[in-house]
Amino acid sequence: ERCQNCNITNSKAINTRGDGMVLITCEHISIEKCEGANNTHHGFHTGAHSPWTTIRHSVSHDNGSDGIYICWGVRESEFTDNEVYHNGFGLIRNGISIGHKDVDNLIARNHIYNNAKDGIRFRTKTEPNGPHRTKVIDNVIENNGLAGAKVRGAGIHICGIVHDITIENNTIRETRSGA
Repeated sequence: ERCQNCNITNSKAINTRGDGMVLITCEHISIEKCEGANNTHHGFHTGAHSPWTTIRHSVSHDNGSDGIYICWGVRESEFTDNEVYHNGFGLIRNGISIGHKDVDNLIARNHIYNNAKDGIRFRTKTEPNGPHRTKVIDNVIENNGLAGAKVRGAGIHICGIVHDITIENNTIRETRSGA
């Protein structure tokens, strides 16, 4: 909590009862080449007004909730070149989730696949609280949603009132066979 100008590199948060790595009220934090796996909640959780966060070249998998949860007031941050897969099976959640007052963020060049619900979810928020001016660029998003279940997923699911977002050059696909 309340950290500034920190780099977390080549670290693992595995098998915790809760979130793997949590950044609360932090500034200029960089997470690179890290892993968040098999945690009961989120793999990586950034929030509570943590601007200028970077999560890059990291892996988030097999977490009970979202792989990367972009929480409250995360702005001018980058989530790039990550692998996010097989998350959300405990709580039927997503690969990457963005929402409350999270503005001016970049989600790019990630491989997001096999998550329980949506690949990327823009959470339901009112206009003043929406994740505006988010850029979603050059991601590969595939095979999200529980196959054959009543809960359907989407590659990118936009809820609530959001404006000025860019969705560009993403590959969104389903490669599983059957229903």
